[in-house]
Amino acid sequence: MPIYEYSCDSCHAQFEELVTAGQKPICPKCQSEHLTRRLSVISTPSSGSKVEGGVCDPLPGGG
Repeated sequence: MPIYEYSCDSCHAQFEELVTAGQKPICPKCQSEHLTRRLSVISTPSSGSKVEGGVCDPLPGGG
């Protein structure tokens, strides 16, 4: 079940919604069904991240 970002065409509220197959989301603010799905920003590691062997380096002090 993916989480999508929406913008309401009626009241311009922006929100995220967990959507199941066949479900039509509604605006939590005004209950409108007139929504526009927005492009989500995906997270990627920064170029300064150090990853070796698929595991991040442990925190100093073992924490």
